[in-house]
Amino acid sequence: MGVRNYITLFLLSFSAFIIVSTEFAPLGVMSLMGESLGASESEIGVSVTIYAWIGTLVALVTPMFLAGINRRVLLAVLLGLIALANYITSIADHTFYLYLARVIGGIANGAFLAFLAITATSIVKDEVKAKATAIAFLGVSFASAFCIVIVNFLSTYLLWQTIYNILSLSAFACGILLLVFVPTLREHSSSKGFALFKKTFENKDVVAILLISVCCITAHFSIYSFVQPWLANTLALEESSVSLLLLCFGVAGFLSNTLLTRYIEEYLSKIVLYAIALTAMCLLLFSVFGIKGYTLVLYPLFVIWGGCVSSLIVCFQALVIKLAKQEAGNAVAIYVSCFNGAIGLGALLGGLLLQWFGIYILMLINGVIVLIACYQYFKRFIKGGVNG
Repeated sequence: MGVRNYITLFLLSFSAFIIVSTEFAPLGVMSLMGESLGASESEIGVSVTIYAWIGTLVALVTPMFLAGINRRVLLAVLLGLIALANYITSIADHTFYLYLARVIGGIANGAFLAFLAITATSIVKDEVKAKATAIAFLGVSFASAFCIVIVNFLSTYLLWQTIYNILSLSAFACGILLLVFVPTLREHSSSKGFALFKKTFENKDVVAILLISVCCITAHFSIYSFVQPWLANTLALEESSVSLLLLCFGVAGFLSNTLLTRYIEEYLSKIVLYAIALTAMCLLLFSVFGIKGYTLVLYPLFVIWGGCVSSLIVCFQALVIKLAKQEAGNAVAIYVSCFNGAIGLGALLGGLLLQWFGIYILMLINGVIVLIACYQYFKRFIKGGVNG
Protein backbone atom coordinates (compact mmCIF):
# COMPACT_ATOMS: atom_id res chain seq x y z
CA MET A 1 0.00 0.00 0.00
CA GLY A 2 1.11 3.53 -0.74
CA VAL A 3 1.52 6.37 1.75
CA ARG A 4 -1.76 7.98 0.68
CA ASN A 5 -3.59 4.69 1.28
CA TYR A 6 -2.17 4.45 4.80
CA ILE A 7 -3.14 8.06 5.54
CA THR A 8 -6.68 7.42 4.29
CA LEU A 9 -7.02 4.21 6.33
CA PHE A 10 -5.81 5.84 9.54
CA LEU A 11 -8.09 8.81 8.88
CA LEU A 12 -11.02 6.41 8.52
CA SER A 13 -9.88 4.74 11.73
CA PHE A 14 -9.77 8.02 13.66
CA SER A 15 -13.19 8.97 12.28
CA ALA A 16 -14.53 5.64 13.54
CA PHE A 17 -12.92 6.39 16.92
CA ILE A 18 -14.84 9.68 17.13
CA ILE A 19 -18.12 8.01 16.14
CA VAL A 20 -17.82 5.11 18.61
CA SER A 21 -16.60 7.50 21.32
CA THR A 22 -19.74 9.54 20.73
CA GLU A 23 -21.72 6.35 21.32
CA PHE A 24 -20.13 5.45 24.66
CA ALA A 25 -19.18 8.91 26.02
CA PRO A 26 -22.32 9.25 28.22
CA LEU A 27 -21.19 6.22 30.23
CA GLY A 28 -18.02 8.08 31.24
CA VAL A 29 -19.86 11.18 32.53
CA MET A 30 -23.20 9.63 33.44
CA SER A 31 -23.49 11.16 36.90
CA LEU A 32 -22.40 14.62 35.75
CA MET A 33 -24.79 14.65 32.79
CA GLY A 34 -27.64 13.41 34.96
CA GLU A 35 -27.04 16.17 37.48
CA SER A 36 -26.93 18.87 34.80
CA LEU A 37 -29.98 17.62 32.90
CA GLY A 38 -32.01 16.67 35.94
CA ALA A 39 -32.12 13.04 34.82
CA SER A 40 -31.42 9.70 36.44
CA GLU A 41 -28.45 7.55 35.46
CA SER A 42 -30.83 5.07 33.82
CA GLU A 43 -32.24 7.88 31.62
CA ILE A 44 -28.71 8.79 30.53
CA GLY A 45 -28.00 5.10 29.94
CA VAL A 46 -31.05 4.87 27.66
CA SER A 47 -29.32 7.35 25.35
CA VAL A 48 -26.66 4.72 24.61
CA THR A 49 -29.34 2.18 23.75
CA ILE A 50 -31.05 4.71 21.45
CA TYR A 51 -27.76 5.34 19.63
CA ALA A 52 -27.08 1.61 19.17
CA TRP A 53 -30.56 0.61 18.01
CA ILE A 54 -30.90 3.55 15.59
CA GLY A 55 -27.53 2.51 14.18
CA THR A 56 -28.86 -1.03 13.79
CA LEU A 57 -31.83 0.05 11.70
CA VAL A 58 -29.90 2.54 9.59
CA ALA A 59 -27.14 0.04 8.76
CA LEU A 60 -29.78 -2.29 7.32
CA VAL A 61 -31.29 0.27 4.94
CA THR A 62 -27.99 1.93 4.00
CA PRO A 63 -27.34 -0.30 0.93
CA MET A 64 -30.82 0.47 -0.41
CA PHE A 65 -30.68 4.25 -0.33
CA LEU A 66 -27.07 5.38 -0.05
CA ALA A 67 -25.02 2.92 -2.11
CA GLY A 68 -24.95 5.06 -5.26
CA ILE A 69 -23.81 8.25 -3.53
CA ASN A 70 -20.22 9.44 -3.88
CA ARG A 71 -18.57 7.78 -0.87
CA ARG A 72 -16.19 10.67 -0.26
CA VAL A 73 -19.03 13.17 0.10
CA LEU A 74 -21.26 10.77 2.02
CA LEU A 75 -18.67 10.03 4.70
CA ALA A 76 -17.94 13.73 5.13
CA VAL A 77 -21.66 14.47 5.57
CA LEU A 78 -21.97 11.67 8.15
CA LEU A 79 -19.08 13.15 10.14
CA GLY A 80 -20.88 16.49 9.91
CA LEU A 81 -23.95 14.85 11.50
CA ILE A 82 -21.76 13.49 14.30
CA ALA A 83 -20.38 17.00 14.84
CA LEU A 84 -23.93 18.35 14.99
CA ALA A 85 -25.04 15.62 17.42
CA ASN A 86 -22.18 16.34 19.78
CA TYR A 87 -22.80 20.09 19.60
CA ILE A 88 -26.48 19.65 20.43
CA THR A 89 -25.48 17.45 23.38
CA SER A 90 -23.05 20.10 24.62
CA ILE A 91 -25.79 22.76 24.79
CA ALA A 92 -28.61 20.45 25.94
CA ASP A 93 -30.51 21.50 29.06
CA HIS A 94 -33.09 18.71 28.93
CA THR A 95 -33.09 15.00 28.09
CA PHE A 96 -35.26 15.74 25.02
CA TYR A 97 -32.31 17.45 23.33
CA LEU A 98 -29.98 14.69 24.46
CA TYR A 99 -32.21 12.06 22.89
CA LEU A 100 -32.56 14.15 19.72
CA ALA A 101 -28.77 14.31 19.47
CA ARG A 102 -28.53 10.55 20.00
CA VAL A 103 -30.99 9.89 17.17
CA ILE A 104 -28.92 12.08 14.82
CA GLY A 105 -25.70 10.42 15.98
CA GLY A 106 -27.19 6.94 15.68
CA ILE A 107 -28.18 7.59 12.06
CA ALA A 108 -24.63 8.68 11.22
CA ASN A 109 -23.15 5.79 13.21
CA GLY A 110 -25.08 3.10 11.36
CA ALA A 111 -24.37 4.50 7.91
CA PHE A 112 -20.68 5.25 8.55
CA LEU A 113 -19.86 1.84 10.01
CA ALA A 114 -21.78 0.15 7.20
CA PHE A 115 -19.41 1.83 4.73
CA LEU A 116 -16.22 1.75 6.81
CA ALA A 117 -14.82 -1.67 5.90
CA ILE A 118 -16.04 -1.59 2.32
CA THR A 119 -14.44 1.83 1.80
CA ALA A 120 -11.17 0.66 3.33
CA THR A 121 -11.05 -2.42 1.10
CA SER A 122 -12.03 -0.47 -2.02
CA ILE A 123 -8.84 1.60 -2.02
CA VAL A 124 -6.38 -1.32 -1.72
CA LYS A 125 -5.48 -4.44 -3.69
CA ASP A 126 -7.20 -7.76 -3.02
CA GLU A 127 -4.24 -9.29 -1.20
CA VAL A 128 -4.31 -6.68 1.58
CA LYS A 129 -8.08 -6.21 2.05
CA ALA A 130 -8.14 -7.93 5.45
CA LYS A 131 -5.19 -5.81 6.59
CA ALA A 132 -7.01 -2.66 5.46
CA THR A 133 -10.08 -3.74 7.43
CA ALA A 134 -7.96 -4.25 10.56
CA ILE A 135 -6.39 -0.79 10.24
CA ALA A 136 -9.73 0.93 9.66
CA PHE A 137 -11.20 -0.78 12.72
CA LEU A 138 -8.35 0.11 15.06
CA GLY A 139 -10.37 3.20 15.97
CA VAL A 140 -13.46 1.14 16.80
CA SER A 141 -11.47 -1.12 19.11
CA PHE A 142 -9.60 1.76 20.73
CA ALA A 143 -12.82 3.67 21.40
CA SER A 144 -14.62 0.58 22.70
CA ALA A 145 -11.76 -0.14 25.07
CA PHE A 146 -10.67 3.33 26.21
CA CYS A 147 -13.46 5.83 25.50
CA ILE A 148 -15.17 5.50 28.89
CA VAL A 149 -11.84 5.69 30.73
CA ILE A 150 -10.64 8.71 28.70
CA VAL A 151 -13.92 10.63 29.05
CA ASN A 152 -14.07 9.91 32.77
CA PHE A 153 -10.49 11.13 33.19
CA LEU A 154 -11.09 14.30 31.18
CA SER A 155 -14.20 15.05 33.22
CA THR A 156 -12.00 15.66 36.28
CA TYR A 157 -10.44 18.63 34.46
CA LEU A 158 -13.08 19.73 31.94
CA LEU A 159 -16.83 20.27 31.92
CA TRP A 160 -18.66 17.41 30.23
CA GLN A 161 -20.02 19.98 27.77
CA THR A 162 -16.44 20.87 26.80
CA ILE A 163 -15.69 17.20 26.13
CA TYR A 164 -18.62 17.06 23.71
CA ASN A 165 -17.42 20.24 22.02
CA ILE A 166 -14.03 18.58 21.49
CA LEU A 167 -15.76 15.56 19.93
CA SER A 168 -17.81 17.89 17.73
CA LEU A 169 -14.78 19.82 16.43
CA SER A 170 -12.85 16.57 15.88
CA ALA A 171 -15.71 15.10 13.85
CA PHE A 172 -15.96 18.25 11.73
CA ALA A 173 -12.19 18.22 11.05
CA CYS A 174 -12.30 14.55 10.08
CA GLY A 175 -15.12 15.25 7.65
CA ILE A 176 -13.06 17.92 5.89
CA LEU A 177 -10.02 15.63 5.68
CA LEU A 178 -12.11 12.76 4.29
CA LEU A 179 -13.12 15.03 1.41
CA VAL A 180 -9.44 15.46 0.64
CA PHE A 181 -8.12 11.91 0.99
CA VAL A 182 -10.95 9.49 0.15
CA PRO A 183 -11.21 8.90 -3.62
CA THR A 184 -14.49 9.05 -5.51
CA LEU A 185 -16.17 5.71 -4.86
CA ARG A 186 -19.65 4.36 -5.47
CA GLU A 187 -21.06 1.00 -4.50
CA HIS A 188 -22.36 -1.02 -7.42
CA SER A 189 -24.58 -3.93 -6.47
CA SER A 190 -26.23 -6.47 -8.71
CA SER A 191 -29.33 -6.39 -6.51
CA LYS A 192 -31.93 -3.74 -5.74
CA GLY A 193 -34.16 -3.03 -2.73
CA PHE A 194 -34.90 -5.93 -0.45
CA ALA A 195 -33.32 -8.28 -2.98
CA LEU A 196 -30.02 -7.08 -1.46
CA PHE A 197 -30.80 -9.05 1.67
CA LYS A 198 -32.20 -12.06 -0.17
CA LYS A 199 -29.02 -12.45 -2.21
CA THR A 200 -26.82 -12.10 0.87
CA PHE A 201 -28.84 -14.56 2.94
CA GLU A 202 -28.63 -17.12 0.14
CA ASN A 203 -24.91 -17.35 1.00
CA LYS A 204 -25.04 -19.94 3.81
CA ASP A 205 -21.46 -19.29 4.88
CA VAL A 206 -22.16 -15.60 5.40
CA VAL A 207 -25.30 -16.45 7.38
CA ALA A 208 -23.30 -18.85 9.54
CA ILE A 209 -20.68 -16.18 10.35
CA LEU A 210 -23.41 -13.64 11.12
CA LEU A 211 -25.11 -16.03 13.56
CA ILE A 212 -21.81 -16.96 15.22
CA SER A 213 -20.84 -13.29 15.54
CA VAL A 214 -24.20 -12.37 17.09
CA CYS A 215 -23.80 -15.15 19.67
CA CYS A 216 -20.26 -14.07 20.59
CA ILE A 217 -20.91 -10.31 20.67
CA THR A 218 -24.17 -10.68 22.60
CA ALA A 219 -22.49 -12.93 25.17
CA HIS A 220 -19.59 -10.51 25.53
CA PHE A 221 -21.75 -7.43 26.10
CA SER A 222 -24.05 -9.35 28.45
CA ILE A 223 -21.11 -9.47 30.83
CA TYR A 224 -19.08 -6.41 29.83
CA SER A 225 -22.09 -4.13 30.41
CA PHE A 226 -22.04 -5.12 34.09
CA VAL A 227 -18.34 -5.73 34.64
CA GLN A 228 -17.73 -2.51 36.58
CA PRO A 229 -20.38 -3.15 39.27
CA TRP A 230 -19.26 -6.80 39.46
CA LEU A 231 -15.69 -5.79 40.20
CA ALA A 232 -16.51 -2.82 42.44
CA ASN A 233 -19.53 -4.14 44.32
CA THR A 234 -19.62 -7.94 44.20
CA LEU A 235 -15.86 -8.40 44.56
CA ALA A 236 -15.44 -5.17 46.55
CA LEU A 237 -12.23 -4.30 44.70
CA GLU A 238 -10.62 -0.92 45.20
CA GLU A 239 -11.20 1.66 42.50
CA SER A 240 -7.56 1.47 41.45
CA SER A 241 -7.84 -2.30 40.92
CA VAL A 242 -11.03 -1.91 38.88
CA SER A 243 -9.37 0.73 36.70
CA LEU A 244 -6.28 -1.45 36.24
CA LEU A 245 -8.34 -4.46 35.17
CA LEU A 246 -10.28 -2.38 32.65
CA LEU A 247 -7.00 -0.90 31.43
CA CYS A 248 -5.63 -4.42 30.93
CA PHE A 249 -8.71 -5.24 28.87
CA GLY A 250 -8.35 -2.10 26.76
CA VAL A 251 -4.61 -2.29 26.15
CA ALA A 252 -4.82 -5.95 25.19
CA GLY A 253 -7.62 -5.16 22.74
CA PHE A 254 -5.68 -2.37 21.08
CA LEU A 255 -2.47 -4.41 20.86
CA SER A 256 -4.30 -7.41 19.40
CA ASN A 257 -5.76 -5.24 16.64
CA THR A 258 -2.33 -3.81 15.95
CA LEU A 259 -0.95 -7.33 15.56
CA LEU A 260 -3.86 -8.23 13.29
CA THR A 261 -2.59 -5.78 10.68
CA ARG A 262 0.43 -8.07 10.34
CA TYR A 263 -1.09 -11.57 10.59
CA ILE A 264 -4.75 -11.36 9.58
CA GLU A 265 -4.22 -12.12 5.89
CA GLU A 266 -2.40 -15.38 6.51
CA TYR A 267 -4.13 -16.72 9.61
CA LEU A 268 -7.66 -15.25 9.54
CA SER A 269 -9.62 -18.50 10.00
CA LYS A 270 -7.39 -19.80 12.78
CA ILE A 271 -7.34 -16.46 14.60
CA VAL A 272 -11.14 -16.52 14.73
CA LEU A 273 -11.18 -20.10 16.06
CA TYR A 274 -8.65 -19.45 18.82
CA ALA A 275 -10.24 -16.11 19.76
CA ILE A 276 -13.70 -17.65 20.16
CA ALA A 277 -12.32 -20.57 22.16
CA LEU A 278 -10.30 -18.33 24.49
CA THR A 279 -13.25 -15.97 24.96
CA ALA A 280 -15.41 -18.92 26.03
CA MET A 281 -12.64 -20.04 28.40
CA CYS A 282 -12.46 -16.58 30.01
CA LEU A 283 -16.21 -16.28 30.53
CA LEU A 284 -16.39 -19.75 32.05
CA LEU A 285 -13.40 -19.13 34.31
CA PHE A 286 -14.87 -15.85 35.52
CA SER A 287 -17.70 -17.86 37.03
CA VAL A 288 -15.14 -20.01 38.86
CA PHE A 289 -12.33 -17.64 39.87
CA GLY A 290 -14.31 -14.41 40.10
CA ILE A 291 -14.50 -14.59 43.88
CA LYS A 292 -12.49 -12.99 46.65
CA GLY A 293 -9.19 -14.69 47.19
CA TYR A 294 -8.63 -15.41 43.49
CA THR A 295 -8.71 -11.90 42.06
CA LEU A 296 -5.11 -12.08 40.82
CA VAL A 297 -6.28 -14.63 38.25
CA LEU A 298 -8.54 -11.95 36.79
CA TYR A 299 -5.62 -9.91 35.40
CA PRO A 300 -4.43 -12.47 32.81
CA LEU A 301 -8.04 -13.36 32.05
CA PHE A 302 -8.89 -9.72 31.32
CA VAL A 303 -5.87 -9.47 29.03
CA ILE A 304 -6.94 -12.57 27.09
CA TRP A 305 -10.58 -11.49 27.04
CA GLY A 306 -9.81 -7.98 25.76
CA GLY A 307 -7.43 -9.22 23.08
CA CYS A 308 -9.78 -11.91 21.80
CA VAL A 309 -12.96 -9.83 21.68
CA SER A 310 -11.27 -6.95 19.85
CA SER A 311 -9.82 -9.42 17.35
CA LEU A 312 -13.20 -11.03 16.76
CA ILE A 313 -14.93 -7.72 15.98
CA VAL A 314 -12.47 -7.11 13.14
CA CYS A 315 -12.05 -10.71 11.98
CA PHE A 316 -15.76 -11.42 11.72
CA GLN A 317 -16.11 -8.45 9.39
CA ALA A 318 -13.07 -9.50 7.36
CA LEU A 319 -14.60 -12.98 6.96
CA VAL A 320 -17.91 -11.50 5.87
CA ILE A 321 -16.14 -9.48 3.17
CA LYS A 322 -14.24 -12.52 1.91
CA LEU A 323 -17.22 -14.87 1.91
CA ALA A 324 -19.74 -12.41 0.44
CA LYS A 325 -17.51 -11.56 -2.56
CA GLN A 326 -19.51 -9.36 -4.98
CA GLU A 327 -22.17 -8.71 -2.35
CA ALA A 328 -19.61 -7.59 0.27
CA GLY A 329 -21.11 -4.12 0.71
CA ASN A 330 -24.56 -5.49 1.47
CA ALA A 331 -23.21 -8.19 3.76
CA VAL A 332 -21.11 -5.70 5.72
CA ALA A 333 -24.18 -3.50 6.25
CA ILE A 334 -26.01 -6.51 7.67
CA TYR A 335 -23.00 -7.35 9.85
CA VAL A 336 -22.87 -3.81 11.25
CA SER A 337 -26.59 -4.02 11.97
CA CYS A 338 -26.10 -7.36 13.71
CA PHE A 339 -23.16 -5.93 15.67
CA ASN A 340 -25.11 -2.90 16.91
CA GLY A 341 -28.14 -5.05 17.63
CA ALA A 342 -26.03 -7.53 19.58
CA ILE A 343 -24.71 -4.72 21.80
CA GLY A 344 -28.26 -3.76 22.79
CA LEU A 345 -29.37 -7.40 23.04
CA GLY A 346 -26.38 -8.23 25.21
CA ALA A 347 -27.12 -5.44 27.66
CA LEU A 348 -30.81 -6.44 27.79
CA LEU A 349 -30.13 -10.17 28.14
CA GLY A 350 -27.41 -9.53 30.71
CA GLY A 351 -29.72 -7.38 32.81
CA LEU A 352 -32.45 -10.02 32.82
CA LEU A 353 -30.14 -12.93 33.60
CA LEU A 354 -28.41 -10.88 36.29
CA GLN A 355 -31.74 -10.15 37.93
CA TRP A 356 -32.97 -13.74 37.70
CA PHE A 357 -29.83 -15.78 38.40
CA GLY A 358 -27.00 -13.55 39.56
CA ILE A 359 -23.65 -12.60 38.03
CA TYR A 360 -21.94 -16.00 38.13
CA ILE A 361 -24.77 -17.91 36.45
CA LEU A 362 -24.83 -15.07 33.88
CA MET A 363 -21.15 -15.73 33.16
CA LEU A 364 -21.69 -19.49 32.97
CA ILE A 365 -24.61 -19.22 30.54
CA ASN A 366 -22.76 -16.84 28.22
CA GLY A 367 -19.61 -18.92 28.40
CA VAL A 368 -21.61 -21.92 27.19
CA ILE A 369 -23.16 -19.83 24.39
CA VAL A 370 -19.70 -18.85 23.10
CA LEU A 371 -18.48 -22.43 23.46
CA ILE A 372 -21.34 -23.65 21.26
CA ALA A 373 -20.51 -20.90 18.73
CA CYS A 374 -16.89 -22.08 18.77
CA TYR A 375 -17.92 -25.66 18.01
CA GLN A 376 -20.16 -24.54 15.14
CA TYR A 377 -17.34 -22.41 13.69
CA PHE A 378 -14.86 -25.29 13.93
CA LYS A 379 -17.32 -27.72 12.35
CA ARG A 380 -18.10 -25.50 9.35
CA PHE A 381 -15.03 -23.38 8.69
CA ILE A 382 -12.15 -25.50 9.92
CA LYS A 383 -13.22 -29.13 9.71
CA GLY A 384 -15.65 -28.37 6.87
CA GLY A 385 -12.89 -26.70 4.88
CA VAL A 386 -14.79 -23.53 3.98
CA ASN A 387 -12.25 -21.01 2.70
CA GLY A 388 -12.43 -18.01 5.05
